[in-house]
Formats: sequence, C-alpha cells, structure tokens
Amino acid sequence: MRQSEDVIPSDNNSLVAAARYAAFGFEFAGSVVAGVVAGYYLDRYTGTSPLFLLIFTLGGMGGALYRLLWNLKQVDSQHKDGG
Repeated sequence: MRQSEDVIPSDNNSLVAAARYAAFGFEFAGSVVAGVVAGYYLDRYTGTSPLFLLIFTLGGMGGALYRLLWNLKQVDSQHKDGG
C-alpha cells in the first residue's frame, strides 16, 4: 500500500502545474468571451451597437486580468509558504 503522499500529487508535479496554468487560461478566455457574448446580445436587444459590446468586452478583459493576477498571487504565496 502506498503512503497518502504518493497518492495525492504535490505542487512540484509538472502535470499538476500545467493543469493549473491551463485552468488560468480557460478562465481568462471564458471571462472575455462571456463579456463579448453578453455585450453582443445586449446591443442587439437595445439597438446600440457597438456600445455594450465594447463595454462588456473591456469589462471581461479587466475582470479576467484581475482574476489571473489574484490566482497567480495565491500560487506564489503557497510556494513561498512551502505549501
């Protein structure tokens, strides 16, 4: 029987790190795409093209950048604390 440390992958495992950073990319892209889609349909509904498309795209990009930096800060603090 293996010890629990062998079963649970550590942060040093390159596959775990790759998955973490891939998730950051998907979260970033998803936020931007959600802003574009919401802005597009809101513009179609209100007839104010491209006002809401630009606003929501920039908002999605800003929110995505904030979340990316926040996540990277959390990962960095975990590595500094040894956890």
